[in-house]
Amino acid sequence: MKTCTECGIAKVETDFSKYKAGKPGLRSTCKACVSAYNKIRFPKDKERIKAYNKKHRNKYRERHTERARRYRENNRDKVTAYLKAYHYKNRHKARAYELLRKYNITIDEYAILSDKQGGLCAICKKPETRKQKGVLLPLVVDHCHKANCIRGLLCSRCNVMIGMANDDTRCLLAGIDYLNSMKLKV
Repeated sequence: MKTCTECGIAKVETDFSKYKAGKPGLRSTCKACVSAYNKIRFPKDKERIKAYNKKHRNKYRERHTERARRYRENNRDKVTAYLKAYHYKNRHKARAYELLRKYNITIDEYAILSDKQGGLCAICKKPETRKQKGVLLPLVVDHCHKANCIRGLLCSRCNVMIGMANDDTRCLLAGIDYLNSMKLKV
């Protein structure tokens, strides 16, 4: 048990933050009192604290960058495992960010578009079949590069077909004519 110098209450040691300069390696003030103090102090000194932190960040940027680089080099496996776990855990955030950045739509707007199409490709009317690491991929957002608008959701195969034709309807119609002419010969 340790007594907080601020509130005077005897508390368990886990209620105190670690502090190397403190006698048993703990702060003299409990976590609750420090939190209460910071809630009062921070709004008052907000601009001064932000300016100090910015100055400190700029002053020690190179040292921090070098230390982080060395850590990544020495702990490559640990960092890789952490990043894989993080990306897997937050893949929905990455998907939402990608949709917003690339196509300027939210996850909800994507879901509405998918519901309108019944979860099927706008061209072949089939669900997506492409998998990555055993997980079925979502339908691809088909968009016009010239008009910068979304046309619909496509499966990977139809998206590649449109892309290979460079969005040229004449090329796609010529392909249809070609396939039809081959049917007659067979």
